[in-house]
Amino acid sequence: MTRVSDVTRYKPDIKIHTVCFLLGYAIFLITLILSSNIEIVQMQEAGVDIIGKVMKLVRYLAYALLLAGVADKFVERRKILAVIFVSVFLALEVLFSRNTTMLLYIFLFVGAAVVDAKTIVKTSFLTKGILLFLTVALSRIGVIQDYVFLDGDRYRHGLGFSWTTTGSILFLHVCLEYIYLRREKITLIEYAILELLNIWFYKMTDASMAFYLTGAFLVFFAVVRLERKKFFLLSKIRNVALLAPVLCAGLTIWAQYAYDFKNPVWYRLNEFVHGRLQLGHDAIKNYGITLLGQKMEWIGFSIRQMKGAYNYVDCSYLQLCIEYGLIFLLLVLLLYTFLIYRGLKNNDMYLVCVLGFLLIFAMTEPRLMNLMYTTFPLLVFAKMEGEGLRLPSFEKRKLTYGEAA
Repeated sequence: MTRVSDVTRYKPDIKIHTVCFLLGYAIFLITLILSSNIEIVQMQEAGVDIIGKVMKLVRYLAYALLLAGVADKFVERRKILAVIFVSVFLALEVLFSRNTTMLLYIFLFVGAAVVDAKTIVKTSFLTKGILLFLTVALSRIGVIQDYVFLDGDRYRHGLGFSWTTTGSILFLHVCLEYIYLRREKITLIEYAILELLNIWFYKMTDASMAFYLTGAFLVFFAVVRLERKKFFLLSKIRNVALLAPVLCAGLTIWAQYAYDFKNPVWYRLNEFVHGRLQLGHDAIKNYGITLLGQKMEWIGFSIRQMKGAYNYVDCSYLQLCIEYGLIFLLLVLLLYTFLIYRGLKNNDMYLVCVLGFLLIFAMTEPRLMNLMYTTFPLLVFAKMEGEGLRLPSFEKRKLTYGEAA
């Protein structure tokens, strides 16, 4: 079997695909992150609408770039069939949910299919990291507003974003991407610096869920850094990791369904997660769970006045299940299970652990399939180290002919 890395004549072709993906994905991330900037959100509604439409048009340009990157690249047949199947299913989903977000994500998945995994993560890390740093820095020196949200007796800084948790959650994902890229090369000093930044974000935003999980995985990977045999304990139960997506989804949805405010244990647990169990329970009771989803308008706190009663569900699994349906949730769980399988197959325990922490975070935050925050779903078809990419049959014949000549 011929590997792409062995065929020097195809390197320029792959470089074109990489450049198209870099530009397309970076534009996609920039437009979404800028849309959450407080200076844009605080404009008059007419101005916000105009900027929103411009951002959407620019994202369409990004989708075109992503398609251009794969236009002349022959993707494996099984990938084409998978993309066609998922695209048809998501087109059907649009009829029920009235939300085109997941359907448009297909452009990103297709573009990522011909790029290596580290390039995808590096693009996300640099784009989000630079924008996060600039936004927070400019808010601290007064160039853009650092809006302070008053939540009871808590003063929570927006740090230049339109909601107080945005910066902390972006920081969490940037840290995971940094760890995935650097792996055992990260020093304990770097882990200490990241934890100090994590503490600072917590003191400024009071985003407790992001703070606890970021601290937990920084300690976890720091301990791995000190281990003589990396991931020794995890390697003993590695096959159990394949069940993580289903276990996390099943446990959290069941907990919200079974929640009883009269039970003191449930009541205290609900307080610990800031009312998320009650909100999830009410959502199940009010909207139910369908196979193909339903049109939803999630109403949560923001810098603008709420238009309606608060109904926001923070749990990724339940939110996806209610809006996009049970079948779509199962598709997402299959995606993450397949990613974990690829990580185990390649003995890439860093990828497996990063996915595990994302799945845990999704129990209390709706970011599991939000590609502005998490980039790892895009790795499902991407090339990974240790894996050979089969060339299409016509390319292999052309190569053989050239060698014979």
